[in-house]
Amino acid sequence: MEVCGCHCHTGRESNGTPLKGVIKMDLTSDKARRIVSNIRKVVREKNIDFLSKAAYQFIILKMGFIAHYDLHGFRCAYSDLRSFLLRLQTSEYSNDKDYNLRSAERQEGDLDFKKWYGEENQKSTAWAIREIVMIAREYEKEIATCLDERQKQEELKYAGALAAKYGYSLSEGR
Repeated sequence: MEVCGCHCHTGRESNGTPLKGVIKMDLTSDKARRIVSNIRKVVREKNIDFLSKAAYQFIILKMGFIAHYDLHGFRCAYSDLRSFLLRLQTSEYSNDKDYNLRSAERQEGDLDFKKWYGEENQKSTAWAIREIVMIAREYEKEIATCLDERQKQEELKYAGALAAKYGYSLSEGR
C-alpha cells in the first residue's frame, strides 16, 4: 500500500526502480515468535553465533541497531553479550533502558505505520520488541556474572603466564 509515495515507504526510487539493499519486513505473529525464540536461544546458550538472519534483520530494522556490515560483522561486534543485552533495551542511539519499550509503543500506536505496514505487522513488531527487552532484562545479571567470571579467569591465566615469564608466580585466592 503506497500512502505517501516516498522511497522509504514504497521501496522504490522516484523513477519506479526498486531500491537496492532495502530489506522489507512483513512481520506476522508466527515470525515474531520465531525471532523472540531465537533471541532467547542466543541468551540461554550465551553465544551470539546462534543469532539467526531473521532476528538480525529484525533488530537492525526495528530496535535501533546498525548493521555492522552484515550478520557476521554484527556477531563480531556483539560477541560480548553484556553489551548486546544492554543495547536490546537502549538501541545503539540511546542509553535509556526504556528506549525500545517506547519504540514498541510508537510501532503499535502510530496510525501512519498501521496504514503503511498493516495492523498485524505493527502489533507483532511491538510484541516482539517488548518480549526481547524482557528477555534482556531477565538474563542481564546472570550473563554479566557468568561473563565477568569467565573474563577474570582468562585474565588471571594471562597474568600467570606473564608472571612466570619473569620468574614470579601468582598465589591462589585473593
